[in-house]
Amino acid sequence: MYKGVQKILKFIPIFDDPKFEFTRSDHDGGWDQWEAPELAQFVSELYNIDFLIQFDWPDWQDEALRFYNDSNLIEQADITTIRKLLTLHVRKDRFVEGHLIGMFEDGHIQNILHRLKSISTESDSKK
Repeated sequence: MYKGVQKILKFIPIFDDPKFEFTRSDHDGGWDQWEAPELAQFVSELYNIDFLIQFDWPDWQDEALRFYNDSNLIEQADITTIRKLLTLHVRKDRFVEGHLIGMFEDGHIQNILHRLKSISTESDSKK
């Protein structure tokens, strides 16, 4: 299995918690919102373990959309596809503010993480 993947998987219970708020506001009626610090920590960890990959993600967006529209495809995704999906969503967020939060709020990133956990478990059982 990919080295360091457990550092990513530790976020699953956090993001799966129905009480977790992906955005926080100033709570005094203003419009200020920011992403939860756990999201920044997650993205930092992806970079720290070198999980994100270099590829032409803008040209791969149609393929990624297929995985977004049909979560059953994620259940069959391999490690390379998981890395591509996470790379695309993190990089796209730089150009489309709020993209990553939207993917979390829709449960798409959580589906990707659960597939990664399955891949990790399958790999560990083969050892």
